Amino acid sequence: MNKKNLCLFYLILGFFGVLEVNAQIGIAVAKDEKGSSLEWNVVWNKGYQTESIAIQNLRDKGYKKVFSLTGGEKRGHKLQSGYWVVVEATHKIYDGTLKTSFGLGASSSSYTEAEERAVSNLSQYDWSWKKSNGYTISKKGTF
Repeated sequence: MNKKNLCLFYLILGFFGVLEVNAQIGIAVAKDEKGSSLEWNVVWNKGYQTESIAIQNLRDKGYKKVFSLTGGEKRGHKLQSGYWVVVEATHKIYDGTLKTSFGLGASSSSYTEAEERAVSNLSQYDWSWKKSNGYTISKKGTF
């Protein structure tokens, strides 16, 4: 599916209420065969395409397994502007191998709140991660 058709597909899904189309900031991650995240891409714009653009940017780099981590209003992903933080966590999983995961948080008021929301986003998509495993800030900025 080319980029134009993918955007049209997401537009149609959004029109029928299948997708949340109000996200202003979105994140996608590329994963390996064990579910460990390899790379992330954050996109922000005033439109409905943030998730599809973030996904396509990683696919354009040759990644096959790419997923959205956009977390909705609770994690600040529907804001039109503010602070954003991406957190990264690496921990051992059931078979002893290391797994890396990312989370994105955004806030209209502070980096601290954006970081808290990023940790919430991380735990939303990686159920094996616990706060006791720790995390680091991968990158932060404003949008």
